[in-house]
Amino acid sequence: MAWQQFLFVLPNPWTGIDTDGRTYADPAGHVIHDPAIVPIAERSLVGCSIAGVEILQAARLQTVKGVTVTSSPAIQRTRFQYDREPTRVMNTSWYREEIKKGHLIAATLDTYLACGMKPDEFVEPAKLLADLRAAAIVEMLASNPDMPEPSEPLYVGEAPVEAVKPPEGSGNPPVSGGNPPVSTEAASTLTDSALAPAPAPEPVTEANSAEDASDSSSSTRSSRRR
Repeated sequence: MAWQQFLFVLPNPWTGIDTDGRTYADPAGHVIHDPAIVPIAERSLVGCSIAGVEILQAARLQTVKGVTVTSSPAIQRTRFQYDREPTRVMNTSWYREEIKKGHLIAATLDTYLACGMKPDEFVEPAKLLADLRAAAIVEMLASNPDMPEPSEPLYVGEAPVEAVKPPEGSGNPPVSGGNPPVSTEAASTLTDSALAPAPAPEPVTEANSAEDASDSSSSTRSSRRR
């Protein structure tokens, strides 16, 4: 087969599922561009971008003896949006390996063959995506049967799905409505401005930490007396 300069690929959303473990599960698979071609600092993703980030629960900081550490990380919901049309990339080992791993999908037979794979094993992208979706859901539910059904991938040009609100009594603030879509022009490059800023963490002072410890100790002594 003659050497081809370019490969045509599609993202595979189902290589990762972003979830808070209780209220939602979003397809979140993504691959960065070849760092030898596109600097990692630009955070470019192949065929997808971040549509928005919702903070479900702010991070919590604890300061003890003048040292501040994160005692509880923020919980956030990151929505990705994907291109339906194939992305043209250079024919490099980086992209070929990502196709072989299943992180990217070969959109054409020529691209598939360029990765050294057999022609009779090529699967049309639409069918392959359906198979990958089913397998990812089975794997997710096997590890956590109580997880909600994952949402469908959000594609460029489609309206974001309305965000899910945390259940009553979860201790999390209500989640805002759907994220605004990102323009097609911005879909290939991510910058820090694409990320919504997180609310300020809730500081925990040394005094509060000592008070919590005292309350816990009192509760333990009371339990023992009972």
